[in-house]
Amino acid sequence: MANIKLGGTTAITESSGTVTLDNAVQDNITRLGTVTSGYCQVSDVVKLYSNAISTASASIEIDGYFDDTKYAYYKLVAIGLRSTASAGNTKFRVMTGGSVNTNSMYWSAGGGNYNDGGSMLAMDRADNDGANFAYADCTWSPPYGGSNATINYEIIFAEPQHTTYHKQFQINSWSDGHAETDNYTRFEHIGVSARTTIALTGLNIYANTSTFNRGQFTLYGYKK
Repeated sequence: MANIKLGGTTAITESSGTVTLDNAVQDNITRLGTVTSGYCQVSDVVKLYSNAISTASASIEIDGYFDDTKYAYYKLVAIGLRSTASAGNTKFRVMTGGSVNTNSMYWSAGGGNYNDGGSMLAMDRADNDGANFAYADCTWSPPYGGSNATINYEIIFAEPQHTTYHKQFQINSWSDGHAETDNYTRFEHIGVSARTTIALTGLNIYANTSTFNRGQFTLYGYKK
């Protein structure tokens, strides 16, 4: 192995299979301190959880990944969802103490637009008033069967571990199909309030009926 020079200075030398760093290089490494096992995270966006559905599941629980001391806000992205049959609406709940919270504390309002193959129409939803769940969209079912479409969700929120304030979520969703038809293109925005001051440990997305059999779920933390 040849010696390696940087800017005219020999940084690494090799002799009989032994590689030696220049003293100045060793000094710089020492200043870094002890490096423990794991990985180096240099981005302000950290992937906290990622999972692709491999078997049909009626409920997705993502629990134990929050740390408000590190992250200013979070984003859960669910991409490419499909169901095994008519799943009705996708529903949303939070988790506290490691379990899905089914208390009557969910409030929501939202709306969006859809194209039915010739007309752009508006829609609204405001029927979760102290319910034990919140709808993740207006009146749509995840695509299945003869449809070639998927449905996608983006859920943005902050301070899930706070013990003074309610927890608020913005749910954006979009799809190019509904149930067994591809005749629709649509997007929606839903605001959800989980009116609890208990610290959250996770999120729950589930199908009203049937099961999800396709989709990628990824949770990101955005550093302070």
